[in-house]
Amino acid sequence: MVIPDGPFRILCVESDPRFAARVKSSLARAGLRCRCADNSERAVQALRDFMPDLVLLNSRYADGSGLELCRSIRRENRFAWVVIAVFADGRDDLMNDGWLEAGADTCWQKTSDPARVLALVKGLRGRLKRDERALPVPGLLIDLVRRVVTYNGSGSTRLSLRETQFLDLLCRVYPKTLERCEITRKLFPNSVADAPDLALNAFVRRLKRKLPRPLARGIEADYRRGYRVRIPEA
Repeated sequence: MVIPDGPFRILCVESDPRFAARVKSSLARAGLRCRCADNSERAVQALRDFMPDLVLLNSRYADGSGLELCRSIRRENRFAWVVIAVFADGRDDLMNDGWLEAGADTCWQKTSDPARVLALVKGLRGRLKRDERALPVPGLLIDLVRRVVTYNGSGSTRLSLRETQFLDLLCRVYPKTLERCEITRKLFPNSVADAPDLALNAFVRRLKRKLPRPLARGIEADYRRGYRVRIPEA
């Protein structure tokens, strides 16, 4: 899947027209292109017409839930490059790892401040703009923009933002163990910080299904500590 060229595009799916207009204006002043939709149906149409790089979702809309909209976006391969950020209502919604299951890349606390939205978007965009680079694991390259990895010439399928960040962290400490507490602190500070280890294990299993088989086999659990990469250098 090829990421569209051109300016960074943002689709803001927001049911409050006044707040949507303020967000759009704030993003435009920062040189970012933004389109707004006020419900799920218009959001899907805007996805096809506007082809955004980033979609900002809320938890609920008049014609359905943000969770279902998130799932519908992820079901279509033509939107595989899209980064999905969710503004969750309240702590319970923020801690709900159902967003991860639905394919969201990150989950933020709901805000009514357009300046806060701009700051979060600019921070996320900055991470996405990092170039492809070699990692300490022999034979492994990671493209943090397109969110794919290549291991000895074999490529992965498209990864989520969090999956790419997990691999980046894992390979930075190679051949040591990436501790579970570090994974939680950096990747799940809001979403699953209080969840059992089963949530992290399920996350890693889903990731491994997307990777080249030799790389997937090399990612192993270090009992009660975390995860590590065990790939021979020869």
